[in-house]
Amino acid sequence: MSSPNDRFELVPARRSDWPDIKEIYDNGEFDGGIAVQYLRDPDPIASFEREGDRAVILMLRDRQTNKAAGFGACIIKKVFKDGKIVNMGYLTGLKLLPEYRKKVMLIPYAYQKLYEHTRDHVDFYFTTILKENTAVQKMLEKPRKLMPLYEYLGDYRVFFCKSGIKAFGSGGSDIEALGKRKSDIEALGIGKSEASIFRGGMNLYKSSKAGSQYFARRCSRDEAETFFARHAPEMDLSLESVSAYDLKNAVFYGLYKDDALAACGYVLNQQHYKQYVIKNYSGIYKLISKLPTRLLGYPSFPRINEAANCACAGLWAENDDSILARRLWQFMRQDAREFDFIMIGLHESHPLRSYFEKTRHIHYDSSCYIVDFEHDKKVYETFSGKRLYIDVAFL
Repeated sequence: MSSPNDRFELVPARRSDWPDIKEIYDNGEFDGGIAVQYLRDPDPIASFEREGDRAVILMLRDRQTNKAAGFGACIIKKVFKDGKIVNMGYLTGLKLLPEYRKKVMLIPYAYQKLYEHTRDHVDFYFTTILKENTAVQKMLEKPRKLMPLYEYLGDYRVFFCKSGIKAFGSGGSDIEALGKRKSDIEALGIGKSEASIFRGGMNLYKSSKAGSQYFARRCSRDEAETFFARHAPEMDLSLESVSAYDLKNAVFYGLYKDDALAACGYVLNQQHYKQYVIKNYSGIYKLISKLPTRLLGYPSFPRINEAANCACAGLWAENDDSILARRLWQFMRQDAREFDFIMIGLHESHPLRSYFEKTRHIHYDSSCYIVDFEHDKKVYETFSGKRLYIDVAFL
């Protein structure tokens, strides 16, 4: 496919193109109740490269002005699918400067070129689109001859939860503290006469019935790797390893029972290469943003034009046990006190999604898609009915 009117060309990005990419991000659109500007400062290319084995970035240039009109990117990363490691191409979407956004014919051309540059290195393509971006969803979901099929793969919700909460047993009043509900205590076999103890960064829960102990603390990456290796293959789209890409720089956490990991998680600070800047609040969020939300157990709202002080998180629990997940999640939020909130994303098929729905949180929703350049739905059908694990840190 030739460029529309031969006015535009798509070429691989060079290191020197990062100022042009930054300008395109700086001119992004901001929609929704919480309008967010998504940035990858100071170097967008280096930021992309932290999230996969390879970042294929194509610059769309206007030949008449020699100006960068936009760019498209595909981040190639290793994930599990059917218990095996394969190469997934995550499409970040075509981003254009405002004056080029109505040139619809650029879109098929950009997709075709991106496919040509990546198809020999990718087993399948995946992407997400914000639910509030209905115009883009309608455009891409409609089958078109010159465009790949966008095959809906379910909803994905990102939960923003307050961090720096007080520890249960030390005067805290957080309603999610393990043991505050009788059912939680009985589920773990904790005797009524046993006390919750907070010592040296650990929460100890002793069981008189089984002589067992549950406690949470930071753990090593090697410990997390061993636990992850047992559970990651059970869910498609899980990364190949906790040492993969920038995840290796996360802080890891474990919930232990008799010195063995029963749940594991991480908190990853990406603020030095990925930022979420609040541009506006509207509707109900305009009112809520002025309230003392932290006192109510919710995250605080960043000021307008202020980057959110946040981190991304992930969590796995034996048998997808929500009681274990709750205990570890509480400790992770206690420990990550340097952030206003931490965020975790869960696909609708994830067994722990129902637990997080019950927490005090703010959220946003996206739709997941298999992007089918072959128009045969073969890849999409292999995901039917599967449980998916998608790390919000790498979207």
